[in-house]
Formats: sequence, structure tokens, C-alpha cells
Amino acid sequence: MTNTLNDFDIVSYNNDNYIIRLVYNIDGTISYNLYSLDGKLYKTNVHGNYLTFVDSYDNFFAKLNSKTTPSGGSNYSSSGKSYSGGTTRNNTTMDEKESKDLSDAIGTVDKTEETLLQCESIILEAKDAVSGANLTLETWDDVNNAQGFATDASITFLSNMVESLNTIEKNLESNKQAAKALHKLNISLKQLLIKFVEKKEKEKERDDKKAQYEAEPEYKEETDSNGNVISVHNDRKDKLKQELDKIIEELSKIEEEIEILQNDIDYQYKIIREKYGDLINFGTMFKKSNTIFGTSGRKRSNGSTMDVDMVDGYTCELYNYEGLKYYLYLPAGVDSYEDLPVHVYLRGAGEFGKEVSASGLDALLKRNASPITPKAIIMCPVTNTSVDEKDAYADKIMGAIDDVVESYNADTNRVSISGHSSGARAAMYLSSRYPDYFSAVVPVSDANTHYTNSNCKYWGISGENDEYVNRLKKCHNEMGDDFNLTLINGEGHDIEDFALTSQYEIDGEEEYPLIWALKQSKA
Repeated sequence: MTNTLNDFDIVSYNNDNYIIRLVYNIDGTISYNLYSLDGKLYKTNVHGNYLTFVDSYDNFFAKLNSKTTPSGGSNYSSSGKSYSGGTTRNNTTMDEKESKDLSDAIGTVDKTEETLLQCESIILEAKDAVSGANLTLETWDDVNNAQGFATDASITFLSNMVESLNTIEKNLESNKQAAKALHKLNISLKQLLIKFVEKKEKEKERDDKKAQYEAEPEYKEETDSNGNVISVHNDRKDKLKQELDKIIEELSKIEEEIEILQNDIDYQYKIIREKYGDLINFGTMFKKSNTIFGTSGRKRSNGSTMDVDMVDGYTCELYNYEGLKYYLYLPAGVDSYEDLPVHVYLRGAGEFGKEVSASGLDALLKRNASPITPKAIIMCPVTNTSVDEKDAYADKIMGAIDDVVESYNADTNRVSISGHSSGARAAMYLSSRYPDYFSAVVPVSDANTHYTNSNCKYWGISGENDEYVNRLKKCHNEMGDDFNLTLINGEGHDIEDFALTSQYEIDGEEEYPLIWALKQSKA
């Protein structure tokens, strides 16, 4: 790794190559956002010591176009295709046009954003134009005109908003939480800007293909074996129709992604205005309403429970939040972490201060020994003392949890927490100190009757011979059906290695406590 990494350098991370963008943190440090080589955001806030320098952006793609191997690595992935040495694909040679198209596609977002950010005027009609793209119009020309206007206006509108937010961020360094929320909104707006660029390119591709389809005759003339000229069905027109339908389907998918991003941005914006409206002067760029695009805000989970799928395993990394270390387990093989549930596991006193835990859920995941691998983000703080009634320490843990939830755009309605022994008391304390945050709590081998919360669902797990079993029984007796309780026959206190990942009966069904917790959603 070089001493200094610059914007748009090509770096290696987890044995793959990415384009980096610099992120200037409020504390003066620098971290990075990673973009895959097709311009899509891959990972945010990566620290520099995880990155290995490969090449500069310009050199990398210059070498790609001249069919030489990029330095510092032998393969990279773009748009789901694997390339080896920058020259072959599935044992066939990548021609110059393919190579140039790939390079041009990768550079599209950068060049477009750089150009658009120079815009000085604001198109106040952008919101109406975006809505106008969804009108039911009768002719292709009307549709093309409406969509083209909506796309161009939206790109200009978003670009100016990004520029406006950049200025606001710099003026808010004195308020860390507000600046963090604005920075996240800024990233989301940039992602939406990229999507609008993709939409504009796909619309052009659709129009070109439609022109080809309409110009192609339905029948063509051929000469039969007797020398007669006959009219036969033109198969090429059918092929062009299939290609056109595929492009329209891809365009529809992009428009759905834009709608989801707009909903999420409105949700973020609403929260920012509610929390920091008196502090931030949004100026004329933003409407005085609580939304930008006029949506109802981010769509959240409905009902009390959600299904949870399984994955093949997890990637694990150790992070540091203001001196608090924590392990983060991210599900492998998923395209996005957005809207995934989050589960926090707090260790017992026997594991305090140990960077590598010897027991509990953290240890099971690290050894790939868990019998279940739910599709969720799992966070395991490396605590070094008890948490209950230590407000500053509790607030630091909550700050780390909230940072994970926000960074990965996880489902805020499905953040659950569990813990063993001292960690169980800590989990209950946090759920009481932050009564609207957690959807479910699973205290194992201990509980604190002073810290219950009617907004949460509880499932206590204990060995029937545990010295603290009466504390869980008391919670159950006082809270009734709001505090489920399972007592394991013949077991004592040390059940942390299997309590969350074994099946027990609850509400008449067999369930894993960890899966149960991830399913719970705040109504």
C-alpha cells in the first residue's frame, strides 16, 4: 500500500479490485468508500490499512485497453463477468471494442457527476418532472419526451443537492451526529444520481433498439427452389422484439431501484429535519416539507414477525468505535445488506476484555460452528466491564450499534439484542435505557427485573439449576406473556454455547431463539 491513496485509485480488497473514493471523517481521519469496477457502491467507510494499492485509475484502464495486465493483481470482476489478466473471458479474447466499452462504462458515473456538479442553476420543477415520468401517455414520443425531461431535470436537481449538502456538512463539524446523518444522506443522493445516469443510458438503449425493431420488416422475400419469389416471416424481427422486451424489463428494474432510493432518502431527510431542523439551515435548495420527493418515507417492515433466510456463512472483521472494539459478521453471498435485521450479542463477565472470545455466539460464529446461519448482520462488542447502570459505557455501545445500523442501511424495525450472564443484564438495561430502539431481547442465564420495557418482546433462557434462575422467573411472573421463559432440564449457568442456537418451544412451535429474535419487528 502506498503512503497516500487518492480519489479513483484502484485498490485490492478481499482479493478483488475496486475504485476508491476518499471519505473525510469528522475526527480528522480518512476512510474510503469502495466502488466495484462498474461504478456500483460495494462497501463504505473502509480503513486504509485494509487496502492494497494496485494502480491509478487512468493507468489501470489505459493498460486494460492496450491488453496488458493491470499491476498488482490478476483478476477483477465487473457486472458479474470474470476477467483474468485483463485480456480473457471464459477462455476467449476480449476484443478492443469490449475493452473500451467496459472502460467507458466504468468512467461514465465519474465524468457525469463531475460535469453535473458544475451546474449553477436549480431546476425547481424537478420534483414535478420526476412525477411526470410516471404518467400514462399514449405515444412513444410522449413517453420518451416525459422520461427524458424527468431524467435530465432529476440529474441536475440531485447534483445541486449533493453540492448543497457538501457545503452543509463542512459547517456542521461541531455536531457529530448531525454531520453523520447528513453524510449518509449525501451518499444516498449520490447513489440515486448514479441510478438516474443508468436510467438515461438504458432509455437511449431502449429507443435505439425500438427504432431497429420498427425499421425491420415483418416479412422478407426469398426465392424458393423453383425460382419463385415468396414472402416469409422475418425471424430477425422476433429477435429484436425479445431484445427490446429485455431492455424494457431492465429499465423497469432501474426505475424500481430509483423508487426505493427515493423512499429511503425521504425517510432519512424526515428524520434529519425532525432531529436537527433548528440547527441546520437547508436554504432554498430543499423544500420546507419533510420530504424531498414527496413519498411517504422509507418503507419499513409491517407486522410483528418477518421471515429469515439462511446463508452459507459470514465474513468477519474487527472494528473500533471510539475505543470500543466489536466484531461484525456480515452474511456471505448477498447482493445488499440493506433492510437486513441486526442482532447484537453481549458477552458475559468471563469473556470481558478478551479480543477473541472462547464461548458464546461470538465464538461459535468465529469457528463456523453455529448450526444456523441466518441472513442478518450480527454484531459482537468486545466489552471489558458490566454495562448496567454505567450510562457513559452504555451510550458508547449504543453509538456503535447505531453506527452499524446506519452504515449498512439495516432495518431499524428489526434490531434485537441478547447476552449471557452479565451480558443478559446489560441487554435488558440497554433495552430499558433506549425503550424505542430494540424489537426483541433474549437474556440468557440472568436478568434484571428493574430493566424491562413494554415496547420489546422478551424470551429468557436459563438452565433450571442456574443460581440466577429466580431472576428470570420473577421477570416472567411480573410481565406474563410479554416475557417468555424456557428452562433447560439439568443445565446450570454455562449454556452460552448452545442457548441461542438450539430449538425450544415457544407459542406452540419449535424455534431457535436467535431466529425468533431476528423475526421480531416493531409494530
